[in-house]
Amino acid sequence: MSERASQMAGLVATIDPVKSSGKTWTSDVIDASLYDSVLFILSIGAVSSCSGVVTLKVYEGTATGTVTTLIGSTAFTAANTSSQNVQLIWDHDCERMSGPNYRYVKATVTNASNSGALISLVGLGFKPRFHPASDGDLASVQVIANST
Repeated sequence: MSERASQMAGLVATIDPVKSSGKTWTSDVIDASLYDSVLFILSIGAVSSCSGVVTLKVYEGTATGTVTTLIGSTAFTAANTSSQNVQLIWDHDCERMSGPNYRYVKATVTNASNSGALISLVGLGFKPRFHPASDGDLASVQVIANST
């Protein structure tokens, strides 16, 4: 039997769906030493008539409370209501951290306008050092259902 997707990738961080008017939201902190890579998927919902920029930033650090070193960022500019319901993806190679003591990562999402776009973020840890990946899932994961 082949390995299931839930055994190869763990749900390790989220920003729960939220209306993001002019605020910054922070994901859960991930222990990147447990995975080969982490994939952050940001979903941006309907944008109101005004324009705005939604920015995804990824940080690293040496301890869970000090994940403040910026790795990089990407942004989406909403020009009008026709530019809505989009996704931004950040693929982080956990072996490319700044140094041997850097093992934690997190993401932040900032909406620089007052457009109030609904956003959510999911962080997936891939190729876990220990199997199955679901052992590292967030405590908020209630069910892993599989087809038979």
